[in-house]
Amino acid sequence: MSATSAPIISRAEGEKLAKDYLSSIASSFLANDMTANKALMADTVSWDWSGDVKGEGTQADYYAVLAGSWQLVVSQFIHSNEFTVVDTKRGIICCTFDVVLIMDGRGVVPITEANTFQGKNLFELTVNAEKKVTSFRGVWDPLDLKLGTAFGAVMTAKAA
Repeated sequence: MSATSAPIISRAEGEKLAKDYLSSIASSFLANDMTANKALMADTVSWDWSGDVKGEGTQADYYAVLAGSWQLVVSQFIHSNEFTVVDTKRGIICCTFDVVLIMDGRGVVPITEANTFQGKNLFELTVNAEKKVTSFRGVWDPLDLKLGTAFGAVMTAKAA
């Protein structure tokens, strides 16, 4: 990197954004209201998460996909052991963390061991000069049997 290259985001700003992003996801799932998370996002965004869910569009498009999937299923998103790396030049923030998901569809199925998922995730956020997220990438094991069973149980119950 040349001495004249200006960063898009500082390391401290990126680390704070990662913490704010995870906290906003946790509070948004708990409240079933994504307003806190929307405040961190750009007007247009791309997304690519495990399970081959990809797209690009307006912020409303992104949240419509989320509303029909994870927001529909997860009542609580509990994160811990965060580790963040920031590419200051490209505006990329990677955060790995442990996660516990309460996947009861907001009471559609009872909270049991079967729908309390524990795993590891990686979120990659790309930001613009305004420090708004323009791209979200989520990585986890989409073939995890417990995760798939819990997700499916809620979707089946909602369809009934």
